[in-house]
Formats: sequence, C-alpha cells, structure tokens
Amino acid sequence: MIKKNITVTTITADSVNVDNGQCVIQHLNTVTTTKKVTEKNAAKIYRAETGYSGANIYITSISTNVVRYEMDIETFMKYAKAVEI
Repeated sequence: MIKKNITVTTITADSVNVDNGQCVIQHLNTVTTTKKVTEKNAAKIYRAETGYSGANIYITSISTNVVRYEMDIETFMKYAKAVEI
C-alpha cells in the first residue's frame, strides 16, 4: 500500500454586484486545490482554478487540511509512468 499525506485547501467565495441600487450577493462554487493558498493569493488561485472573470470577488473562507491518500500497488503500477533512475 502506498500512502501519501497531501495538504488540501478549500476556498469559498462570493461575488457582489449592484442591480437597480440593490446589492446582490452570489455564492460562487467552492474550489479545492493542492496549491499553497494564502490570504494574499486566494482570489488569484480561485480565478485560475475556476476561470471566474467577474470583477467583484470576495473570499469568504480558506480552510486547509492534511488528507492521507492511499493506493494499492497494483493500481499505482497501472497508472504510474515509469522513469529511468
């Protein structure tokens, strides 16, 4: 069994627009990524992962967890690419 711990970050975001003088909040899709996310780069990573191009994006939460992934050797060998060492 092959085991690997991977840091996974979930980003949630909203878009705020003004429609007929009223603020309209739109909840956007949640993004999960293995990229290193900080408060400073969260909006940039969110846009890159989703292709969202709206101007008014607000990150509402960033949650980071370590997830352990496991895979049996047979499945790994089936999908892995062999490289010379």
